[in-house]
Amino acid sequence: MALDTSKCMANLIAKIEAQTTKERQVDFLKLYSSYALKAVLGYGMDPGVKWLLPDGDPPYRPLEVSTDQEGRFYVECKKLIYFVDSPDGRQVNQLKREQLFIQILESVDPRDAKLLLRMKNRQIKIMPEAIAEAFPNMWEAWGRQTATPVAPLPPVVQEVELDNSTFLEYDETQVPVKRGRGRPKGSTKKEVA
Repeated sequence: MALDTSKCMANLIAKIEAQTTKERQVDFLKLYSSYALKAVLGYGMDPGVKWLLPDGDPPYRPLEVSTDQEGRFYVECKKLIYFVDSPDGRQVNQLKREQLFIQILESVDPRDAKLLLRMKNRQIKIMPEAIAEAFPNMWEAWGRQTATPVAPLPPVVQEVELDNSTFLEYDETQVPVKRGRGRPKGSTKKEVA
């Protein structure tokens, strides 16, 4: 069954949170599995994720429910990487980060805006055991993507001994230079046509 991305993510999270047993939460997590759901779980519950936004709720003007932006969260959740301590997040200016967060809060369904604030404040109430059973490798992947700074790898240098006789002399004057649409230097449309 494909996930209906026109549904409000906050409603799906509420359905999962309403389940009282781990087994039922696992069933619902698997049923609603999507990038957006895993983003909610990862950004909202992973202890290795550190939000780079100030404490408290920012001032924003929520949309009217009648604007029908229920599916907007599925698009905007890809920008959440800019609000946490990650290689991408550290490149964003703090003022720009806060402005972008407010823009997202004002563009999604008001219930999803409250869900975003709950994620930032770590108020998602889904059993960690259910998440671990539904998505066994999720926490390891999140730890690598967000919390760990990526260090550049040292360059690989190999010493190779070659005698100079194996190299050919290259004369750049003998290579035709292409100009424009792949025509060699000196050619015109009239000459080609």
